[in-house]
Formats: sequence, structure tokens, C-alpha cells
Amino acid sequence: HRTVQEIMSTPLATVQETDTFKQIVEVLRARQISAVPVVTPGGTLLGIVSEADLMLKEEGQVPAKVLHPVQHRRRQAKVDMVLAAELMTTPAVTITPDAPVAQAARTMEKAGLKRLVVVDDKDRPIGMVSRSDVLKLFLRKDAEIHDEVVDGVIKYDMGITFPKILVSVDDGVVTLKGEVDRASEVGQLQRLIGAVDGVVDVRSSLTFRWNDMAVASAARTVSMD
Repeated sequence: HRTVQEIMSTPLATVQETDTFKQIVEVLRARQISAVPVVTPGGTLLGIVSEADLMLKEEGQVPAKVLHPVQHRRRQAKVDMVLAAELMTTPAVTITPDAPVAQAARTMEKAGLKRLVVVDDKDRPIGMVSRSDVLKLFLRKDAEIHDEVVDGVIKYDMGITFPKILVSVDDGVVTLKGEVDRASEVGQLQRLIGAVDGVVDVRSSLTFRWNDMAVASAARTVSMD
């Protein structure tokens, strides 16, 4: 499985807790990003500031068009002096670089977030992973998925000789045809292939030569008797 480190965005921009609203906006614009981690002078993560946090700070501000120009400048100056420590969301939800991409997706879904800060073992931010980064995995070419299923799962993981199993991939949907030795291999294959990055669904019409699951069930029944 691919890890967060393989898809995270780097190098990572950061701001200090004493940086102002205006300085944060400048970083976001310069890097064309929508959020930035807030760190201590030593680089430890404190929180994260997003465009949403900045917009919330400006909510309730009187529109410039109804203010006298001087009043507007004064009000804007006050906003610009707000510090990152006052704006940031804390604690930031984080993930480690060696975590599977699937774990990052689950974490974002559970927390209702668009992004996660990737931190090292000293809680220092080293990257950012977003929903769009995760979704890119589902844009893998069918040929690439096919090769990973055949070489990585069927041949390597399961030790099954190809082309005993015929594999086709269409828009991320993997179809399996053919025969395997044992009934238990059908379920194993489906689980392993379903976990391959980019696989949307697994459809199988595989048959088997020996129903080892029925034999195992019978053996358990005899043992209990």
C-alpha cells in the first residue's frame, strides 16, 4: 500500500505564532495554498491556519463601501495585526509519513477535514496531505492497476501461476475469471486486490478445484463432537 509520504505535498510552508494576519495571507498567496501550519521557533507544530479561519475573523466586519476610507483603513489595520496564535485551529489533526493512504482518508472523513498535517517523530510538520492527493490514487491507469494485481497480488502474494486467472481492469473495476486450487483463495484474492490503490471494485467469477473451506468446517464439527 502506498504511504502518506509518497503523496504528501512538500516542501512545506509554515508560519510562526507571532506572524500577523497579513503575513499569513501573503504566505498563502505566494505558495498558492489554502492552509499553513503554525510552529514554534523550534519547529514544533502548534496548530494550523486556513483560509476559512481568516474569513471567519473578517466576518462581521462592516463592508468597506459603507465606511469612510479612513475608518476602513483603521479597521483593516486592526485585522492585519491579529496574530497566528489567535487565528489557528488547535490541536491540528496529524498523521505520520509511514501511515497508509487509506488511514489518511479515514481520518479526514471522520474529522470532516480537507487536509492533514504530516509530522515526524518529534511532532514537527514535514508535509501536508489533502483530499485531492488521496483521490489522485483513483486516477491510476487501468494498465498500471492490472500489472500490480497480476505481479504483486496473484503471482507474488498468492503464488498463483498466471494465466490460470484472467484479469481485466476497466475504470478501476477488476474482473477475475478462471480457476484456483482452493475455495479459500477466492476470498483472499478479492480482499487483497480490493486493497490495491486505485481499485474501485472487484468482480469475480472464479471457480475452484477443491473446497478446503468445507473440509475445514467438517473437521471443526467432528472436533466439537
